[in-house]
Amino acid sequence: MAEKIKIAIDAMGGDYAPGEIVKGVLEALPERPELSVVLVGQKEKIEEALQAQAPGQAAPFMEEGRLAIEDAREVIEMAEPPVKAVTTKKDSSLVRCMRMVKDE
Repeated sequence: MAEKIKIAIDAMGGDYAPGEIVKGVLEALPERPELSVVLVGQKEKIEEALQAQAPGQAAPFMEEGRLAIEDAREVIEMAEPPVKAVTTKKDSSLVRCMRMVKDE
């Protein structure tokens, strides 16, 4: 049996987020039974993206504990200086992901 892998993903980072991030996660989970994912970002936007991609597809993974959402309210904008953004926006998806990995 494969070793369990848990990853935290910044669902708000990148172009077309969170839709494209959610799409990738929903493609990966059925193929990788050892994988569990925590999507970090604005919960309502992630939930909307999950519904838009494939209504009901995420529910079984959430029930199994293989998919979860961690709400992060702040957003780091593209034009913000990176160091300042990371030090001042503690509730951003990027900072929350880093903290989760550090604490795990």
